[in-house]
Amino acid sequence: MKFILRFLVVFVALTFVSVHFSFAQTTYTVKGSKSEKKTRISKKLQEMKDALSLSDEQIVKIQTLTKESREQGKAAASETDAKAKRAASKERSKTLESNIIAVLTPDQAKKYEQWKLDQKEERKHRREEKKEHK
Repeated sequence: MKFILRFLVVFVALTFVSVHFSFAQTTYTVKGSKSEKKTRISKKLQEMKDALSLSDEQIVKIQTLTKESREQGKAAASETDAKAKRAASKERSKTLESNIIAVLTPDQAKKYEQWKLDQKEERKHRREEKKEHK
């Protein structure tokens, strides 16, 4: 009888511990976190690759360009003047844009311009839907 009772106590304890550790392994992405941002960037890059038929070499170059742009943005984050920050951000975006276009073939550049317009329209549509649901 004591053996069965001990066995049940140990079994319940082990079950509890295993369930606890299995939930501890679950990862949650916090909105605005670095992992969510990396996921979003890689998703956009994959969309761009599919839409423009980019080669692996072009993907690597574009990843390098975006990484450099982000690092410049982090370095400029210490700027206190909001207008200066905004202007620097726009300048970085324009530079990144022209560098990306330089990596693309002329046909891909045309597709890229259309892809950007489609992305802009999609964002506008999502914003409108969001406003309607509020």
